[in-house]
Amino acid sequence: QCFTGSKATPSDWHGTHVAGTIAAIANNNEGIAGVAPEAKIVPVRVLGACGGFDSDITDGIIWAAGGSVRGVPANHHPAQVINMSIGSEGTCTTPYRQAIAQANKRGSIVVVAAGNNNFDASKSSPGNCEDVITVGATDKNGKRSYFSNYGSRVDVSAPGGDRRYWGGGILSTLNAGKTAPGKADYAEYQGTSMAAPHVAGIVALMKAVDPKLTYAQAKKALQSTSQGVECDQSACGSGIVNAARAVQQVRSDREAADAAAAEAARKKAEEDAKRQQAPAPKVTPAPKVTPAPKASRPVTRPSRPVTRPSYPSRPRHGHTSRYRSWYGASANTYPSSAYPSSGYPNNGYLGFATGNHR
Repeated sequence: QCFTGSKATPSDWHGTHVAGTIAAIANNNEGIAGVAPEAKIVPVRVLGACGGFDSDITDGIIWAAGGSVRGVPANHHPAQVINMSIGSEGTCTTPYRQAIAQANKRGSIVVVAAGNNNFDASKSSPGNCEDVITVGATDKNGKRSYFSNYGSRVDVSAPGGDRRYWGGGILSTLNAGKTAPGKADYAEYQGTSMAAPHVAGIVALMKAVDPKLTYAQAKKALQSTSQGVECDQSACGSGIVNAARAVQQVRSDREAADAAAAEAARKKAEEDAKRQQAPAPKVTPAPKVTPAPKASRPVTRPSRPVTRPSYPSRPRHGHTSRYRSWYGASANTYPSSAYPSSGYPNNGYLGFATGNHR
């Protein structure tokens, strides 16, 4: 918690005071009642007796939303609403943007105090980050608290007190111990740290009506149902939050969405029933397509020389060489002088004989 040169300070039970505003038990004839008395608190300590670092805060955002942080046991009860009654002068850093984006992605809505410096909230981090609901403070008369940051970065305002007047603070749970828990107690504090948990409690009530409520939907409902605030600066948000109206707005939006979904489901069921009852459309068979004849291609054969046997010259009279062997070879011819002329047809030539003639 502390390092060399740092000085520890007694606990002021700041977190206990904030938690009481959100979810102190109601109807027990003791102390106060929280804005959302049925809500469950997941306490996340990011600063010690000597303060802390931005990295501690961003890790706390991630862990609270159900993300994993190295060296820290898993959070089995992710917070649906994250209240950040904390801040310092500076810009919204990349680690802050990434942690807030991860929380929104996991379904957590981040509510942040605007700061107590009496200057433009754009100078205070993480209240100047995107995708958070930034809350300014008002006094018991509905005016901007003198310390509350202001400007266009403030989304809504809520009771934050003004202890310059008796009974002007915000009463909530506390503890009498200084360095360790002691007797349960109550006290009045002031600050945007006290305003933010009022809004966080309202968002918890809204989440109970619509568990799927997003940051954008919550912000819209809060702003559209807020009531006027007496602001002496450029802007103090859309006004002071109104819990009953905001919750009713979310309920109406949810009922309208459910009715629209039911109507869409009914129409779809009717259309499905009509499709099932309608006769099947007559299917016309596709015309038979006769494939086009294949184009004939000329057969190319290699050219072979034709060789014919050489015959001896013959006289023009007598039979010609139409006589051939039945076995395919040309019949051999011989001059008639080799044979007697009598007894042979075709005088002068041998006509044919069986077999090849040798």
